[in-house]
Amino acid sequence: MNVVLFLLFFPYQEYDWGINIKDLSDEELVNLCKSTEVDSGKAYQELVRRYKQYVYSISFNKLNNREDALDASQETFIRAYYGMSNFRIDSSFKTWLTTIAANVCLTVTLSNKRKFWKYQMSIDGDIDIENIY
Repeated sequence: MNVVLFLLFFPYQEYDWGINIKDLSDEELVNLCKSTEVDSGKAYQELVRRYKQYVYSISFNKLNNREDALDASQETFIRAYYGMSNFRIDSSFKTWLTTIAANVCLTVTLSNKRKFWKYQMSIDGDIDIENIY
């Protein structure tokens, strides 16, 4: 988790791998992330750099709240980082990331609804939150 926080909030750096990492395709970067022979954090940092604004815009459009969108964006990249071994190369990384972002936004929305109903239940005392969903 600390790796992803570092990647989201610190500036992009150039690394000397003998190649320009910015020129690599998403598929090549994902392969580098899955590889144990190189520092996968550097390849993942490039993927985050490419898609952080895209993921944030999806999150903000679904949640309509800046703070929730930032949290959802961060959670999306954390889940993608830890789920990289499950990513199928035959699909697009962007599509996979979009699916993760949509699921995170759904989780945040449901969590906010539960908080609302829990608050209502504490005021009214007669709402059974277990039967709402």
